[in-house]
Amino acid sequence: MKHLLLALAVVLLAACGGGKAAPTATPIPPKTLDTPTSVPITPTLPPPTATSLPATVAPTAVPGLVTSLDDVQKAVIQIEAESNSVNPAGEATAMSGRGSGFIVDPSGIAITNNHVVSGAALLKVWVGGETRSRNARVLGVSECSDLAVIDLEGDGYPFLEWYEGRAKPGLDVYAAGFPLGEPEYTLTRGIVSKERAAGETNWASVDNVIEHDATINPGNSGGPLVTAAGQVVGVNYRSRAESNQYFAIGRAAAIPMIEQLRNRKNVDSIGINPEAVKLDSGLTGIWASAVQSGSPADKAGIKPGDILVSLEDLDLARDGSMADYCDILRTHAPEDALKVKVVRFATKDVWEGQLNGRPLEKAFSFEQQAQGDVAAGGAANQAQPAYTDYVRITDDSEALVMEVPKEWDEVDGSPWTLDSGEVIGAKLTAQPTGASDGPLVYLAAAQTDPEQFDADALLDQNTFKETCKTYEGRSDYADQVYTGRVDKFSGCGANNSVTFVVIAAPEDRSYFTLMMVVALTDADLQAADRAFNTFEVVGDLPEPSPSQDSGASDNNTGSSSDSGNATVTSDTANVRGGPSTGFPVVATLSQDDRVQAVGRTSDSQWVKVDLPDVPQAWVASRLLEFDDDIANLSVAAAPTPPPAPVVSGKPCPPYLHRPKPGMGLLLVENHIGEPLHIDKANTTQKWDIPAKQGDTPGRLLLDLAPGSHEFVLNTPRGEGTMRVDVKAGAGGLIPIIYDTELNIYPLEIPASCR
Repeated sequence: MKHLLLALAVVLLAACGGGKAAPTATPIPPKTLDTPTSVPITPTLPPPTATSLPATVAPTAVPGLVTSLDDVQKAVIQIEAESNSVNPAGEATAMSGRGSGFIVDPSGIAITNNHVVSGAALLKVWVGGETRSRNARVLGVSECSDLAVIDLEGDGYPFLEWYEGRAKPGLDVYAAGFPLGEPEYTLTRGIVSKERAAGETNWASVDNVIEHDATINPGNSGGPLVTAAGQVVGVNYRSRAESNQYFAIGRAAAIPMIEQLRNRKNVDSIGINPEAVKLDSGLTGIWASAVQSGSPADKAGIKPGDILVSLEDLDLARDGSMADYCDILRTHAPEDALKVKVVRFATKDVWEGQLNGRPLEKAFSFEQQAQGDVAAGGAANQAQPAYTDYVRITDDSEALVMEVPKEWDEVDGSPWTLDSGEVIGAKLTAQPTGASDGPLVYLAAAQTDPEQFDADALLDQNTFKETCKTYEGRSDYADQVYTGRVDKFSGCGANNSVTFVVIAAPEDRSYFTLMMVVALTDADLQAADRAFNTFEVVGDLPEPSPSQDSGASDNNTGSSSDSGNATVTSDTANVRGGPSTGFPVVATLSQDDRVQAVGRTSDSQWVKVDLPDVPQAWVASRLLEFDDDIANLSVAAAPTPPPAPVVSGKPCPPYLHRPKPGMGLLLVENHIGEPLHIDKANTTQKWDIPAKQGDTPGRLLLDLAPGSHEFVLNTPRGEGTMRVDVKAGAGGLIPIIYDTELNIYPLEIPASCR
């Protein structure tokens, strides 16, 4: 490196000579002096010729380009956006907010933040502090990157260019804009303190954020962060004044996004003014304070004031940020249909549908269904405050979970039995201690034959017509997991309660649920909705007891006849409800039993066999000898994998939660003692996992859609890749250790995890 630097210096010195010819010197012969003399010996040099001086070419000036800090104001704008904002309660407020921006093209193209212009019905713009406003229109926005491009009327504007260097810590920077809604232009000075800072907020999810200490105030949003030469380093969008930290969206993240926005494309957006919220009830989601006409959100039926609580079955804003919402949008094409669930507090309704697909429809709600009915019950049913504290409960077999008010402390998780004592499934009930006439929530689940499931017949067996004054009728029931039928009764028992009985089943009809609610107040109905929305079957349902007239003595359903096309070769062979050891054992076979194989998995590791009264029967192919080539069997459709294993008796670690419906979990642990950076291949998703501290590894927990996912790992020692196959409801653990092969292990999830 030393020789390289010397060589570079020689080249630079030669370049610094410009275009002059080297002057020639007349040599002076050596002269012997007896004593020193004070007369200097000056060589005589001929003057350089005029032709050795190159002509000086002045740089071409770009009309309108700002090239100094003093002129930055000419290209900075103040923006006023007039709009209506609707809060979650449905209350609309006319708003007129002001922010900043800056012009980047003489035609009037300007940059600002999305949160400055989102939802605006009218934009007014003042250029450089002028007193007359101009009109402008929005060309494109990005909700997640908090950027917007607008077009001012007219042309011939002064404009700013981008700083091409790195925003290194220590770089002098200036924040320009029109803060606090006032017409006076301000310029504050500071330095870059961090080149790459975290960019998650409750209104945006931004990469490549620059942290600096040039003061910005409300109204500076969208204004430029510039160098001493007036070049743009970033777009100011966030302040943390109490710690003197201010943030700007860097050039690397802004420029590619801006190029798309100026071409009239909205990016990572559905057409709302979003903000991550967490309500006192514990509900989290993305609040849409405004909705753009004609946008995907508008076409789906989302209204101003709605809260998006889930997208693609993933709960939103659990950490108070926009990260999950934006990650989903960034991993789907703008035209993809996305499942969405919305809470509309103005009418206390839950709506479900799709963006770019099926419009929102009102989902079932006990509170909505019984509106006014509990009040008609009399003095015993007067209004009470809403329940605020909820607890998670589980049955004795740890197959069922739900959330109920902490006041409902009389919990029964014993098996679901018939009057004869025969076990038919799992059960979970909750009510206040001693409340024999309600309120109550009763949930039970049992295995069933999909071909014989009949919700109406089961409801007819569980009627309350004799104990309730009025039978209100039967209607369809549907939520995100179950479909079925519901009966409603009023004037029940001594307290004239409202009672609902629901029979429903998941799509595969492998089991059914009996759900019953007894409510005295609106607060009870709200609690019932919470219980039903959090109800999950997370473990194996208890095996039904053999019926007395079935003649069954065990669960061996194999056949010893000569029929079939495969023979059991092991002493015993477990038959499972799906093609993996994660599925429950539904039957056993003995050596030399003959079975009829009717399908296989794509890798031929498992075969589906035909067994009486067992709709899903799978056996490991290594336990069978086939009469013909297994490849001749068709690939059979497999059931949904079971949920991740639940471990009882352990507290839930703070970094863990249960898989969301339709998703899988991946936990990456950093054991290398150095920071670990992970990029998801072919996406913009990236994460930094801190180094191991003592015996505690750095951790990253990811909710991933089913399928194959590839990641790139970067450590101080080098780079590597890993590919992970994710299954819905399953969890995997990958420890990262130097000089050790990557392996994935089952992820144990305590029952206490939510």
